[in-house]
Parts: sequence; C-alpha cells; structure tokens
Amino acid sequence: MLVETTNIVSADTFRKELDRFIAAAQGDSGPVAITHDAEIVGFFIGREEYETLFGTAVKELLRSRRRGPTVTQQEARARVGEVIRRKS
Repeated sequence: MLVETTNIVSADTFRKELDRFIAAAQGDSGPVAITHDAEIVGFFIGREEYETLFGTAVKELLRSRRRGPTVTQQEARARVGEVIRRKS
C-alpha cells in the first residue's frame, strides 16, 4: 500500500510533540511519516483514516478470495494438520 504524505517528522520530534500530532490526527490532517536515521519507519494516522484503509483492505481481500480457488474448512484443517505433523 502506498501512503502519500508531505508531513514528515523525525522520531525524536514525534515523541517530543506527540500531543500536537494527536490533535492533528483528530483534525484529519492526513498521515504523518515518521523517520529514524533519514528512513521512514512508520506512519501515524487518525482513527477514521485507519478504519477507511482497513475496510478497503478487507474488501480487497474478500474480492480476491471470491475470484481465486477456495478450500473448505475441512480441507484447510487437513492441510494445517499435515504441516504440523511434518514439523513434529
């Protein structure tokens, strides 16, 4: 998933100014990219944005499952059992 943002802060700044970023997330300011040693290590997003992204991901997963081959619960349990037996 590609996250686009112009809000980029260091982890130190994020820690020091957490209250400001919480308020911004509640105000729908978009994602904040958090960096460490000049590398993006994560994103801080508001609850509504997270729920939207999560809902989109779940819908896509369900769509892909409907398009692709499926197995019954019994077949899935049998396959898991085989893997467990092989590793034992």
